[in-house]
Amino acid sequence: MSSGLASAVTAAAPRRPKVVFILVDQWRAQAFGYRGDANAQTPAIDALARESFDFVNAVSGFPVCSPYRGSLMTGQYAVRHGLVVNDVELKPNGATLGETFRQAG
Repeated sequence: MSSGLASAVTAAAPRRPKVVFILVDQWRAQAFGYRGDANAQTPAIDALARESFDFVNAVSGFPVCSPYRGSLMTGQYAVRHGLVVNDVELKPNGATLGETFRQAG
């Protein structure tokens, strides 16, 4: 491909946002250096917080990790996608977030 054509193709391609989910268990929000904990040395997370979003008022729809993650992946409540406890297979009723991202390129 000539450099001119490559430039035209690159210019025409839509920019897609990069999405990163960081999911942790039992990590209090204030246990980070950027949130003021003098005992925490978290330079990478501190840098990430400066460059992204920090949701300070968030509520989990299901306070158990696997069912919540299933809800995040499906957009459905745990009773709908079937993963209501840890160590149960996710059986979504529809496309998952990963499938949706893949279809969007």
